[in-house]
Amino acid sequence: MKKLYTLLSLVSISAVAQPTFSTYPTVVNGSVSAGKTIDYTGTDPATVSGSNKTWDYSSLIFNTTENTTTAYTNMSASTHSSSFPTANLFITDESGSETFMNVTSTIQTDLGIYFSDLEATQTFSDPLVHTLPFAYNDTQSDNYVGSLTVDGFTTNITGSYTTTYDGYGTLITPLGSFTNIARWKSVQDETQITDYGIATYVYRFVTTSYSWNYPNDANSVFVIDNNKNYNNGVFDSESETTLAHLNTRIVTGVSNTSRALSALVYPQPAKNAVNMSAPELLGACNATIYSIGGESVLTLEGEAGADHVLNINISSLQKGMYVLEVNNNDQLFRSKLIVN
Repeated sequence: MKKLYTLLSLVSISAVAQPTFSTYPTVVNGSVSAGKTIDYTGTDPATVSGSNKTWDYSSLIFNTTENTTTAYTNMSASTHSSSFPTANLFITDESGSETFMNVTSTIQTDLGIYFSDLEATQTFSDPLVHTLPFAYNDTQSDNYVGSLTVDGFTTNITGSYTTTYDGYGTLITPLGSFTNIARWKSVQDETQITDYGIATYVYRFVTTSYSWNYPNDANSVFVIDNNKNYNNGVFDSESETTLAHLNTRIVTGVSNTSRALSALVYPQPAKNAVNMSAPELLGACNATIYSIGGESVLTLEGEAGADHVLNINISSLQKGMYVLEVNNNDQLFRSKLIVN
């Protein structure tokens, strides 16, 4: 089994201390998230929590392959969505596994997972629920109950998930510094019991995660996970892992704001021209493109038509990574932009 997705731990961005998470972000159908993962052997992140802290992970080297996940709000994009009739969002990884949710502005309900490798579906009779608002020093906890049947054997699942907003300050990564960022500590404790007839097998895992997040974005900037496994009550020390995950589609230097909405920018990488698409995008637009250091390198005006697509001429830009911001009808849209 695998760890449940949490939409705000899987981030627009607040420019004030103690950022508060008030609403879940709007997810654009087909939006892609990407990151890299390495083994982590550094300082225990539990040692630094509280207000106005600095977490420095700039020395980490992420030379691994980038992994991606894709979020869909169109349920017909999955052949397994019929198992989750109340779902309005699912996230699929590169293996083809799919995590289904129902997300409103303030409530996220985790409905279940389709595991591509097992060709089996895990459902919850008592699902895991996350709620907002969520502010500094807040803690929320919920229990869940579910089951999974593979090769005729049913695994009964019970678990708990507790999250504490235990710090905020500055995060330094190999991609740069992120100021006024929130740090969450989450603990998922799950037990799986399978009766094979001749024997009953009990497996338990405990995952302690530290994630650095901005409000109104669906992806954490940085995460450290510690995973402990127990087989029939015995801790399996050889299987313990601590991993660091870096979001490779977050860039720094741009004035942060919790007003920023999600948008689909394509193609990526782009050359000469790029499109921004979002359901809310319509009419006159002002676009600004920033370098990763925060310098404005291109400003222009454009028009998003009835198809809610804005075409932007980037022929003057050199190869590299940028941040694209578009103001439209008192709304702000932001995305990373790669120019090839």
